[in-house]
Amino acid sequence: MTIKLITLHLNKSKLVLTKEEHIKYWSNTAKRDWKAIQNMFTTKDYMQALFFSHLHLEKYCKALWVKNNTGNTPPKIHNLIRILDEAKISYSP
Repeated sequence: MTIKLITLHLNKSKLVLTKEEHIKYWSNTAKRDWKAIQNMFTTKDYMQALFFSHLHLEKYCKALWVKNNTGNTPPKIHNLIRILDEAKISYSP
């Protein structure tokens, strides 16, 4: 039996996404998480659903961060309040 290994060669330059592509990435992954949350809730996996709910909200917050900032890379944190503050979003607790 012969196993073939396929190697992907990329340019040394980084993959660069536009602002719109970054926003779409965060929004699309949040939508996929929402489907997973619904499935977990249906199967009564409430703790996992709660964890994924935080991720779901975090991804939408990061999409807003990208939209409202000059950079395209949101902070690598999980604090929703801090992300919203840096995204210049007003909210009430």
